[in-house]
Amino acid sequence: MSGSGGGGYGGQFGQADFEVTCEKLKIDTQLSSPNPQVVAQLTVGTILRITQITSQGSQLTVAMYNAMQAGGIASPYIQRLRDCINNGTTYVARVTAINGGQVRVSVYAI
Repeated sequence: MSGSGGGGYGGQFGQADFEVTCEKLKIDTQLSSPNPQVVAQLTVGTILRITQITSQGSQLTVAMYNAMQAGGIASPYIQRLRDCINNGTTYVARVTAINGGQVRVSVYAI
């Protein structure tokens, strides 16, 4: 029984990805693998540029500050974000909280 409920939930996730237009896609998340040297320069409200890079054969979506990688973007909507970037939508991330080395950001289209 519980298996069939899980399958329906997964379908809802997929539908939600494509119901949101690229311009309205917003992701609130924590930076993954934050760079301590960059984090030390950030304050709440700092704007980071979102870009895609290739590292060791994998495509990564990252937040950049002054041409330095601040950290990665991880989200259930990461593929939708990548598709939107590939189709020409530009995104930035605003730092919403800093707690030690952890950085929360809000990613949105500009």
